[in-house]
Amino acid sequence: MKTLSVPTPTTLVRGLAAGGLIALSLPALAQNAAPADPPAAEARSTRLDSVTVTATRRAERLQDVPLSVSAATAGQIEKANINSIEDVAKVVSGVTVGKSPQDSGFRVRGVGTLGGFTSASEMPVGVVIDGVVMGLGPTLESMADVERLEALKGPQGTQFGKNASSGVVSITTRRPKLGKFEGDVSATAGSLGERQVQGTLNLPISDTVAARVTGFHRGLDGYLDNITRNETWGGSTAYGARGKLLIKPDRDLDILLSADATSLRTTGPGQMWSLRRPAPVGFTTPAGITPGHENSQTAENARSFENHAAHGLSAEVNYRLGDHTLTSLTARRNRDTQCRFGLDQTATARFEGACDKDYTQDSQEFRLTSPKGRIEYVTGLYVSRLKSHTQDSAWLNVAPGVYANLTNGINDTETSSRSMALFGDGKLRLDNQFSVLAGARLTRDTVQATNQARTAGQLAELGAPPGFLVPATARASQTGDTSVTKPSGRIGFEWKADKDTLVYATMARGYLGPTVTFSGTNGTRTDVAPQSVDDLTVGFKTQFLDRTLTLNGSVFHDRYKNLQVGVFNGIEFLTENAGGMTSKGFELDASARVSGGFTLRGSMTYADARFTDYVAQCPNTGDASRCYTLPGSTTRLFQAAGQPLPGAPKLTGVIGVDYTRDLDDGRTLDATVSASLRSRTTYGAGETDYVQSGYGTVNAAVKLSGEADKWHVGLWVRNLFDRTYHSAVIGLPFAAPGGLVNWTTRDAHRTIGVTVGSKF
Repeated sequence: MKTLSVPTPTTLVRGLAAGGLIALSLPALAQNAAPADPPAAEARSTRLDSVTVTATRRAERLQDVPLSVSAATAGQIEKANINSIEDVAKVVSGVTVGKSPQDSGFRVRGVGTLGGFTSASEMPVGVVIDGVVMGLGPTLESMADVERLEALKGPQGTQFGKNASSGVVSITTRRPKLGKFEGDVSATAGSLGERQVQGTLNLPISDTVAARVTGFHRGLDGYLDNITRNETWGGSTAYGARGKLLIKPDRDLDILLSADATSLRTTGPGQMWSLRRPAPVGFTTPAGITPGHENSQTAENARSFENHAAHGLSAEVNYRLGDHTLTSLTARRNRDTQCRFGLDQTATARFEGACDKDYTQDSQEFRLTSPKGRIEYVTGLYVSRLKSHTQDSAWLNVAPGVYANLTNGINDTETSSRSMALFGDGKLRLDNQFSVLAGARLTRDTVQATNQARTAGQLAELGAPPGFLVPATARASQTGDTSVTKPSGRIGFEWKADKDTLVYATMARGYLGPTVTFSGTNGTRTDVAPQSVDDLTVGFKTQFLDRTLTLNGSVFHDRYKNLQVGVFNGIEFLTENAGGMTSKGFELDASARVSGGFTLRGSMTYADARFTDYVAQCPNTGDASRCYTLPGSTTRLFQAAGQPLPGAPKLTGVIGVDYTRDLDDGRTLDATVSASLRSRTTYGAGETDYVQSGYGTVNAAVKLSGEADKWHVGLWVRNLFDRTYHSAVIGLPFAAPGGLVNWTTRDAHRTIGVTVGSKF
């Protein structure tokens, strides 16, 4: 049995040292074919590579941007063996990814998407792909042909025009290149049945037109054994393609047309769960299951799957008006999801559910960007409409062949969210060193929603079994709407002490729009108020020793009001407002080029995220003496002020070593070792047992490539020490208090593989 604990410094040092020895020993093995110090190695620059970002909607050197932003280049993404946007935490600290229903999507500084199953609310951490805001989450199933990844921390709405109260994760894929034929192809095979092929082709059509096409196919075997259905859950098949067409008739105009489509099919439900601890009463542990932290088996009887299909179109037009640039970005996104699941950890069909969701997003952005100078600004108009249609149902087995429907048939919800914003952000240079920063946004959000329970006879549409107990009273259609107009913005300064030292400070107000949700079981309507945050960030960016050493850092204090959270009431996840919370701490990023081919890097974020006011349900495993009951009610309540935010580790970090050596005949050897750290995390307000202990994982890779990367072969390992951990630990549903389930993850298993590829 493995035990879960934070890796000791000795363990991590040994892991990094082992990878370092691999990196250092391979060149020694190649000495027969290469001199000890080839001239090419001596010519390699000892300066750190300059990283360009578009965090302020203009291309700038990362060290010159007065924001708390971390970035990873295409080379870093490839070296870290990043295949999914969810792997961002492997290269950037302070950004985590939740994979349970009440904690799905990205988190920055501990705060992220906390909406429930029935929620149509926006994400506090915005996801932007090629400039297009993804209204309800990322649809990027592959990192093929990605140019860079950026993580912007803190409120960002004045640059992106869209609600992003906690931060933005931005992905930029490569644009077509005029007049150049090039491409690449690669194939990967690894343990747990991992296999992937991907390729990109750049086609010069004429002097003014070029196209770029990328495609991929990835398959994964399962890792969670279902002993009841004799299946292995957790496997998936994903494939997709992206095409871009660049038209540049003259130097002042360029038009970029893009289209993409992806498909993802899973074996088992979207979230994998295993029994951690049985309920103390009224629950019988299924035969063959050994509950606990290491449990990799489930007894769910329900047929389970989750399938996604997404596609999108966009048109970006950039027209230069003298020194200014006018940009129009038009986009449409669509995503469909079907799911089927059980959630009771029994070998009999006790509880099952199903869903069918469709999302459509239309957006239009107009943006005017000034040239660099004494006054710099980006200003524009953003308009979006997001329509969601969700059908879901859940049922209980109350007797052999007899089912009680929990949702009065099919719970059918349609939501239309419209947003319009005027935004602007810029700086005023008072002299060569000091600048004033300012930004503002005025947002109008309107939400309209309808909900009804369709008749039980139509449940076969979602795969429900026959024999339902039809409810005595059907739930009629009901409506809800809300609209809010809110200002937000930021103000601050930057001081450029010299070319390699920047100090900045900003005060910002972030905003996340309202929504209307309905309970799937009884139709209760909840008007979810807008979420706001007041952010104070003070930071610095420095480089030393002829730019061979970089050290960036910031301290922050974020105070949230009306935090939107997801709560599991024992049957379903619901979205509601907490009174408030704070997140405060610091961030550090450092890198050092020890020699021409040897680089050390590290980043860490300490974020203490706690509720300041939140009345929650009495915890199942916490101190019940702190709970109370209001007059006329039987519900036990708990004031969670001072409790850590569920799913928010205090400390996250990434440390790594990169080694590059030029061999003879143009060959290059690359090796990298990195460790990702995450401290103890709780998953329920006041719950003492809903806890994942701190852990660390070590990843390593070695790649040998030919001249100009015409060919390459690489070996890689993820989770080198096979550290077991879980994406969440929550209460066992539909059982007496005290039971627990693990929300398992593939990343908690060691995987080893090889990648071969070619560029031409």
